[in-house]
Amino acid sequence: MRKKEIGYQIIPLSGYFFEKMKSPFEDYVSDIFKSRQEAKKRGNEALSYIYKILLNSLYGRFCIQPESTITTICEENKYNYLIKNKDFNIANKLSDKYYILSY
Repeated sequence: MRKKEIGYQIIPLSGYFFEKMKSPFEDYVSDIFKSRQEAKKRGNEALSYIYKILLNSLYGRFCIQPESTITTICEENKYNYLIKNKDFNIANKLSDKYYILSY
């Protein structure tokens, strides 16, 4: 247990420890970035765009959320079950029979 100066007690329940290391993508990113700069200087916009997509794709793949939102239209029984058992974002009644729910 550790005490904070403002009086809170923090008890870690679980966690991860990461050792500092060189990024496995550092050389890749540097090479692609340099290639993109050279393509821009030569006026080759198509090749510059390809390098940009390669860099953005790497970033996007590693920043993707492992969980995604599900949106469903359902009847009352399923709606009541989902409200009780899922962390929902929105829930609205569409008609007398149907509901929309995002969880």
